[in-house]
Amino acid sequence: MSARTERIDFNEGLNTLQLVPATASVGRRGKGAGFYCEVCNLTYKDSIQWIDHLNSKQHLYEIGETDGPRQSTLEDVQKRLKWLTERKRAQEKELDYDINARISARKQLIERQKKKKKDRKRQKREEKVEEGADDEMMAAMGFGGFGSTKK
Repeated sequence: MSARTERIDFNEGLNTLQLVPATASVGRRGKGAGFYCEVCNLTYKDSIQWIDHLNSKQHLYEIGETDGPRQSTLEDVQKRLKWLTERKRAQEKELDYDINARISARKQLIERQKKKKKDRKRQKREEKVEEGADDEMMAAMGFGGFGSTKK
């Protein structure tokens, strides 16, 4: 397994205390405390520097990989073009629609909205009629309210 594809567990030493000997190197050359790259013989103190190093030109050159784009072959281009045409056809199929079906769906939506509106009006009318019965009862008993004209 190359150093490029190796999975690194950064949580391995989380919340642990590690004693470093006084003879540990302070510079970047050689093995010391921190993240060590065996290929380049360098030590990094934190994970950000370590990740930057793994993606650097120097490290990629040392492990034999290039950081530039790889050369595409004729087969790669043909596969990509085929995939793009299939994707475009699938999108066009989704856009195909029947205008009559859309018109009828819209009419049904409008009818449902009208019915809801009618139901709400009818419900308000019924509530008003029920309140009117209470007013008649109060008038028959001799008191018609507290003198307010608001209802």
